[in-house]
Amino acid sequence: METIRLPVARTVRLALRDTADIFVRMPVLCGLSLLVAILLRWIEEIVVGPVSLEAINPGFRPEIYVIGFAKYIYFVPLAVLSCRFLIIGRSPSWLEVRTTKNIMIVYSVVSIAISILIAAPIIVIEYLINMMESYAVIVSLSASVIFSIFIMHWIMRWSLIYPAIAVDQRDASLRWSARTTKGMVWRIFLVQLVVPMIAVLATFPFLIGKYSIKFEAWSIVPLAFIEVFLGIFLSVAESEIYVWCCANRKSYDVAAPRTVSERA
Repeated sequence: METIRLPVARTVRLALRDTADIFVRMPVLCGLSLLVAILLRWIEEIVVGPVSLEAINPGFRPEIYVIGFAKYIYFVPLAVLSCRFLIIGRSPSWLEVRTTKNIMIVYSVVSIAISILIAAPIIVIEYLINMMESYAVIVSLSASVIFSIFIMHWIMRWSLIYPAIAVDQRDASLRWSARTTKGMVWRIFLVQLVVPMIAVLATFPFLIGKYSIKFEAWSIVPLAFIEVFLGIFLSVAESEIYVWCCANRKSYDVAAPRTVSERA
């Protein structure tokens, strides 16, 4: 049982503050990430094409998943440097990028592996829905909702693997992350939900342009910026939760870096 509860409001507040700090301290890397995000969204519009809001189930589109994996890869340097800066105080620099190449490779492999683990069943379910008759779609969609809740649970349980890899923690593993976050799923979910939900609401005017019959190119830029902002925020939020666990969950044998207690 959890004796000390993760402070949701304080964690969100710290994550927002540190997200702004990341933009200030890493302007070049943030700018490059934004440019790549804009490029990927442009490719998505050209290759995939705008999806009509009326098409509830447009069918299996493998190119969507390829672009999704590309979005994981381009964000890795920024995510790793953000975690290392917030948790162990390593100043972001190009030297830090070069010296953490192996960490970034491991981070990328784990990110892709977890993404495949999550995406594979979803792809199968989408394929089955396309093969089914209309009367069976409702049952299949209900199963998809239940499965999505199950997936979300484990995404929260495994979320600390990313900052643990970024700081080169020796015993980092999915099992370690699941054990450390035991009893915290709903609070982690709230930390990672509040700001993204506000951001999603803010994207509605741009989504109208994106999904209109006549695609508006200007909508790519704000959507890409929100994507980069949310990526940084989620990485920072995971780092804040990691720091909190290192300081408050000693019963789970969290291997806290030396500087964690100074930030907690």
